[in-house]
Amino acid sequence: PARVDTDAFDALLEELARALFVLGDSAASLEAYREAAAVIPADPPTAERARAVSGMGQITMLLARYDESRTLCEEAVGIARSIGARQAEGHAMSTLGLDLAVLGDPSGVAMLETAIEIAHEVRNADDIGRGYVNLAEACNLTGDTRRAAEVTREGLRVADETGIASSYG
Repeated sequence: PARVDTDAFDALLEELARALFVLGDSAASLEAYREAAAVIPADPPTAERARAVSGMGQITMLLARYDESRTLCEEAVGIARSIGARQAEGHAMSTLGLDLAVLGDPSGVAMLETAIEIAHEVRNADDIGRGYVNLAEACNLTGDTRRAAEVTREGLRVADETGIASSYG
């Protein structure tokens, strides 16, 4: 029988979950992320596992399950930091920052600022766009509407410069 490359399979499962989300099927995406997190071993820690757990966190946040999302994203940040997976770390921090803001913790704003810095550092256009959207929302939630407007203007400028205006403009 043919041998299956389990690392490649795990990565493909995580990519399937992301594609389902982009296609608008949150329920199927969440299930695929759950499956990816279940089959990707926790030891040793990997960027794929951090991304799968972070993706689960993102979907649960979008479903307004902020406490669950916070727990998942804290786990993903821990995994990512332990192995230096900066993209996964920034992605998880972007969701976690918004979770914190929604839950009344203003430290989420600073976390989102760091997530945007990481997104620029690793040159991940999607994370850059998500970061500005989430930061503007967090500023608004924490009562800083002036800053929310400034972040929105900056996000629009950056979206145009990075070629993601059709998605985030």
